[in-house]
Amino acid sequence: MRKRGMLTALLTALLALIASAPAALAQPDATDAEVNAIAGKLMCECGAAVTVADCGESSIANGMRAIIQQQVALGKSTGEVLDHFASLYGECILAEPRKSGIGLAAWLAPFVAIVAGGAVLGGSMWAWSHRTRQTDKRTRGQEQSPANGSDQLDEYERRVEEELEKFE
Repeated sequence: MRKRGMLTALLTALLALIASAPAALAQPDATDAEVNAIAGKLMCECGAAVTVADCGESSIANGMRAIIQQQVALGKSTGEVLDHFASLYGECILAEPRKSGIGLAAWLAPFVAIVAGGAVLGGSMWAWSHRTRQTDKRTRGQEQSPANGSDQLDEYERRVEEELEKFE
């Protein structure tokens, strides 16, 4: 009787295992999520300028996913998998540049360019406004000088008179 109880328990466990198998197969593995996360950090080599995760079912993307799957199955971390692909294809395979070395320059260059451009623009505007003020001061100084103004007026009148005499 004892053997019969063990056999029943074993069959029940086996049936429960078989019943839960389709549900387990339908849900993505933790490794599938990790593969997709890593695939989202790599550019596909198919030429479509999309990540491996977004590339669809191209043979190149599928091959890259298979390599990622193998690397994850070997227990490699995300960084190690990315390093593997970078050693094969170069740093351009990464969807975003690393935040060290030359990749740091890629992260900082836009901010440096904006600050430098703002400084150049601000300095140019200051110089332009300063030059305009000095020109205004010189112009005002000439207008206020009565001797200088009357000398120019006398010269102008003399030239007009000479021109008019030529026509008479």
